[in-house]
Amino acid sequence: MSLESQITEYTIDPFPEDHRNGHHWRVQIQRGRDGAWTIHHAGYWLQPDRTWYPDQRTAVRFGDEHDAISRAQEALRNLDVNGVTFADMRQRWGAP
Repeated sequence: MSLESQITEYTIDPFPEDHRNGHHWRVQIQRGRDGAWTIHHAGYWLQPDRTWYPDQRTAVRFGDEHDAISRAQEALRNLDVNGVTFADMRQRWGAP
């Protein structure tokens, strides 16, 4: 039996890892057993209409990890956490 390593998850975080607000803004891209990539944030999955919903079965699926990463970056820019948008967050806390 041959073992191969493979990437199964990416995390996009606009803050340094140890920043106190970082966990609120992390967006993760995960590859499932079927090889498709999904995007999630705080227990919600990105849907085809670009909304977030707590059911992974209805999540948009990507066959290409680079497409998933691009969409995750877009989703982060449009994220709203407790009424604070990504633009607000950048302005308040100086994220890149």
